[in-house]
Amino acid sequence: MIPAAEVEKLSLLKQGNAAAADDDAQVVAVLDKEEVALREALKIRRKNTAEALCAALQAAKMSPRYSREVVAKMPAFVDQIMLEAVALKGDSKFVTSSFASRARACIDRTKVVESIK
Repeated sequence: MIPAAEVEKLSLLKQGNAAAADDDAQVVAVLDKEEVALREALKIRRKNTAEALCAALQAAKMSPRYSREVVAKMPAFVDQIMLEAVALKGDSKFVTSSFASRARACIDRTKVVESIK
């Protein structure tokens, strides 16, 4: 986690205040690296969630192509499932479960497969 003082320096830099110290460039570099890492992690989680949703649709006897096309048109739903699966980590029932199994549980709970069918 980045200290609040460094985040404040970054916000000053973004607002155009160049009066910050010389280490501000280092703060920006650290934030950029962390942002890249977070974006990459989100991309991976989205992909895993989309794959779990495709698998659920295919298990309901929908074709792979149809499943992929449906999932591609539902990015907000995929994000919602992803966030719910992450939140389930705090549930005592899912503490030791993998992300994929939590995502499948969320997909099952929403009954989206039955709705699409």
